[in-house]
Amino acid sequence: MMHTLKPTGIALIFVWALEQPSNSSLFRHKLEYPSENRQDVLVPWRKKEKGESIETSYRYYHLFAKGELESLFTDFGEIIESGYDRDNWYIIVKKL
Repeated sequence: MMHTLKPTGIALIFVWALEQPSNSSLFRHKLEYPSENRQDVLVPWRKKEKGESIETSYRYYHLFAKGELESLFTDFGEIIESGYDRDNWYIIVKKL
């Protein structure tokens, strides 16, 4: 991702947080876990026609734990800001 930025370019990245409360929109779905790692989930994606669900597919998500997102960018850029907002972790990073 950082290779697409120009030198000194800035990126804002949001990812789903593992620490979401159990009443969040993520947990309203029947999740499937493709591995023992509870951070990897398959979330149902329902295709609808005329308001009725006709097909369900699954999309993969990795739920990030606190500090995990920052650890991915420490070697590639300067972390300007990071935090938690609405069940997501975010980071603002500047390419070195």
